[in-house]
Amino acid sequence: MATQATSSAALSVGSFSLEKEIDFKGLKTQISEPINPDRVRVFRITDTTPDRHGDVILASGVDLTTYIRQPRFMQFHDRESWPIGKCVAIEKRENEIIAAAEFAEETRSPNDGSVLDARGEIALQAVDRGDVNTVSVGVIPNRWLYRGSGNLSEAEEALFEIHNAEVIIAECDLFEFSLVPVGANPNAEQLKEALRKDLNGSTPDKDAETTKNKQILDGIITKQLDAMTAREEQKKMNLMTKKLITK
Repeated sequence: MATQATSSAALSVGSFSLEKEIDFKGLKTQISEPINPDRVRVFRITDTTPDRHGDVILASGVDLTTYIRQPRFMQFHDRESWPIGKCVAIEKRENEIIAAAEFAEETRSPNDGSVLDARGEIALQAVDRGDVNTVSVGVIPNRWLYRGSGNLSEAEEALFEIHNAEVIIAECDLFEFSLVPVGANPNAEQLKEALRKDLNGSTPDKDAETTKNKQILDGIITKQLDAMTAREEQKKMNLMTKKLITK
């Protein structure tokens, strides 16, 4: 796996020129070395925010094993078309997954130089103009949790309280992520350096969410321990009562 150094350059994309710092070396899994680092953009591809359907994907339960071997970056989840690029680095965190995608350059005919496929270039220009900045994941669910299904553990019930969801995808395989005009998850979007100075760090919102989650789970554990203590005390009382009756 290759590791890329930080570089800062004025990018020229079509008729656009902008100053942008390319920094994706902080992502834990470096999949491949980009052909052109200037064409790499970083996205939050999913987090534990309920999507527009009330579903939540637990980032901690997303299996990246197959995706790392086949790192597709698609457009509109169109699996019948060629990818518009590839994922070169990815990191799974407690509450989100961050990925760096390299947009494909134009494919030209070796005969006359005519453009055969410009979708990657068109998509990159749209992103850099600010026309689109949203992405969406394609996953294969392996384990679902449904609110009020009646067969959930206390910890699983707490997940619905934490995430305010109707359906939780607890385990799944990632097989692609796509650039889309409108995504299901409102937080699945491009990350810019102005918003995230350190890809290894966490944002205040995520820190607050983690604190809330830990507080709720600590409450569950405390409740369970209290219940265990009460049962033990009851056993002792029953034993003492039995001895008194025997006497």
